[in-house]
Amino acid sequence: MEDGDKRVKDAKTESRNVETKDFVRLLSQHFGDGLVYLADEADRLLLKTAIDDGLISPDGHVTAAGYRLWRQATFD
Repeated sequence: MEDGDKRVKDAKTESRNVETKDFVRLLSQHFGDGLVYLADEADRLLLKTAIDDGLISPDGHVTAAGYRLWRQATFD
């Protein structure tokens, strides 16, 4: 993710009081099919925010932006 993209994403998440680590935790709950599985009921609001931010598609699959964020946080 480029620095400009990161600042935009940070501004979006800060406005909703959601931290990147929360998105990464949610994105980590995906499996080989790319579908994100919710660990508990509390993840529903986070899922909606991630969909609004383009990290997860409306049908529940991790998007390219979601994979970039997850890989960056997980492997960097």
